[in-house]
Amino acid sequence: IKTMFKNSKSFVRQKHYLTYNGYMKEHRVKLLAFLLEKDLLDKGLSSFFYYDEGQLSKEFINEYTYGEIEDKTVISKIRKLVPYSFDKYRHGVDDPDNYSVAGFNITSQFSTYFNIVAESRFGDQSEITHAIFLSDKVCKPLFLFQPFIVLGQRGSLEILKRMGFKTFSPWINEEYDLMVDSDRMSAALKEVEKLCRLDINDLHKWYWEMEDILVHNFNHFVKLNDQGPKKFRDFMENVIE
Repeated sequence: IKTMFKNSKSFVRQKHYLTYNGYMKEHRVKLLAFLLEKDLLDKGLSSFFYYDEGQLSKEFINEYTYGEIEDKTVISKIRKLVPYSFDKYRHGVDDPDNYSVAGFNITSQFSTYFNIVAESRFGDQSEITHAIFLSDKVCKPLFLFQPFIVLGQRGSLEILKRMGFKTFSPWINEEYDLMVDSDRMSAALKEVEKLCRLDINDLHKWYWEMEDILVHNFNHFVKLNDQGPKKFRDFMENVIE
């Protein structure tokens, strides 16, 4: 992985961003609507709502879109688009060679410059639990040398920093992390659009300016993993407290 990262410095990647959105959730629908409204879907590699086709009925989509998306043309586009995946293979089951690192699609990670991490939960932690939920979705860019924007619970980046990881200010305006729900979504998507509007060569330069941070996150991730499950669990409990 480290060799692939170093070698990738010599070529410009194909796309701006990568984002995985297997199950339909409100904030992921908003992300897809935003990418369609701003004509940014082709700027990245993305997957939307292909884990459970039972969720793709007209009634289910209406439940997640009407009231949230004003442009009914976008709703129509979502209905026609999903289930959508940039990759022929889903879940890593059909192509195990490409998913050789803990289910990570290595090819897609090294074909894009930043990750839009649409976490499993978005609402403020006080409304759901008293803890911030982080999943494997944020582990992928930490381990595979990608900066990222988190569409997740308020304070997600703060937790990662308390765990010893580094985030990406000032290259990404991360003020969104501590905003309330609606403001957090708008501010995060503003950063997504800003990066997508960059020329791909400028984005390449932007990415490599963060090389030290990306290497630190990889090394720290490996270090935590090497401590073993009990130490990692104890560390996480301490961070949450």
